[in-house]
Amino acid sequence: MVQSPGAVLESGERDLERIEIDRPVVVVVAATRAERERLAGLLPDDVTVIVAPSRERAEALLRHCPAAATACAAATYHLRMEPEVRRVCFGESALSLTRLEFETLSLLTSDPEHVWSLVELSRSVWATGFVGDGAQVRSVIKRLRRKLTEAGAPLVIETVRGAGFRAVPLTS
Repeated sequence: MVQSPGAVLESGERDLERIEIDRPVVVVVAATRAERERLAGLLPDDVTVIVAPSRERAEALLRHCPAAATACAAATYHLRMEPEVRRVCFGESALSLTRLEFETLSLLTSDPEHVWSLVELSRSVWATGFVGDGAQVRSVIKRLRRKLTEAGAPLVIETVRGAGFRAVPLTS
């Protein structure tokens, strides 16, 4: 469910792809419908609210709502992400990415505090729980780091030893 001022929409993934979001996004996760509605009702009208029964469902909704994911990234990392052409813009620069690079960056920037494990990245980006030695994930991270550095992007991908990866905004 996505809430915008004056309207609450029960949306499937296809509907979410068409939503344009020009204000902050709040994701509400609660087990019962009554609790989700209560929490959403406490929020101000100037935010877009995505309501889900579980974290997994919220992540699925965000994957199918490019505007919400890019709004989160834009606020924290000063990026404009264009999913339809897999391009990341910052300042006067633009960076074209492969599908895997774009989806990995989108996931890493979707939650600034979260450290994404190899399993989580593999499950979300490659849609498989099998990681093997993690070489496919590390390879994409390596290419993504190189491209971001060469382009002067306002973020870096940091390795958290023994845990995974996270996107960290560069401070000026």
